[in-house]
Amino acid sequence: MQVQNVWEYPPYPFLEQVLEHCPKAGKTYCFLWKKRDKDNRVLLQREDYTFRHPNAFKEDLRKLFNEGLISFKDLGNRISIEMISWEDMED
Repeated sequence: MQVQNVWEYPPYPFLEQVLEHCPKAGKTYCFLWKKRDKDNRVLLQREDYTFRHPNAFKEDLRKLFNEGLISFKDLGNRISIEMISWEDMED
């Protein structure tokens, strides 16, 4: 088993919230966290999230949105996602 850099994972309070309230979305949340840019945004093409069925992936996004951890916009063949960061929590 390969040990990954701890900074590749979401902050513990965010991850704990996901695992407590919507555990099935945990893998999706970690995937998005690793894909985010410096502004905490992710733009995905449909083929970028083939690890989940497209409907299951979108359901995960809805669950994460309901938890206040992301916002997203479905653009048809793409999905634009903004991740919540520590700075957003301070405002």
